[in-house]
Amino acid sequence: GGLEVSYRIIIAILLFNIDACLLAKLFADELPLPSISHQSNAKIHELRKTAQKLMFSEPIEDEIQARQKLVTYFETAYGKSYYDTISEQQELDHALRMAKLTMEQRVKAYKARERFRAGLAFEEEHNVPKAFEFYAEALSINRELFGNRDPSTIACMDRVSPFQFQMGESEQAVENARSAVRLGREVYRDKHPLIAFYLGTLAGLETSRGNIQ
Repeated sequence: GGLEVSYRIIIAILLFNIDACLLAKLFADELPLPSISHQSNAKIHELRKTAQKLMFSEPIEDEIQARQKLVTYFETAYGKSYYDTISEQQELDHALRMAKLTMEQRVKAYKARERFRAGLAFEEEHNVPKAFEFYAEALSINRELFGNRDPSTIACMDRVSPFQFQMGESEQAVENARSAVRLGREVYRDKHPLIAFYLGTLAGLETSRGNIQ
């Protein structure tokens, strides 16, 4: 969200050229940012930390409860249209979809989350083959379980694309990046900060292909 930018988003910007940074800034400048007190920021951090701890194990109901608290907090404090409220609602919806899966399917969903986390670690180490391998596996599982129009799948499309490009699959990489932008706009709305980052990824790939001057 806007209050606590994850390092995967920072990496997504740093991987590419200054155009991506400018693009993200343009989007951020248009967003109505409320005044956040230190106390509120600490509360948000605490709620998110709790939710993140519950992402990799059962019971799924504990994660759902934690994410419901986040949605209620943002909705009460900043309204339904605030971009953090939208982000947390999408994460809650994803957890609710997980709850409808069989236990065998949920084990696969947790595996996808672990693979995505491993992809982040390899990305930070600049290990292109491994980052691609783990992001691609997470994407495959999420597509199978949740389809394309899910925040977990969209995030995987965005993150796998630059490594897919570096592994020589340029056409599929650009297609994944474009899909992340298109689906992200449908899920998060057009002015959500994530769309700026997804567009930054796509811009970086198109620049590498010589399509943006």
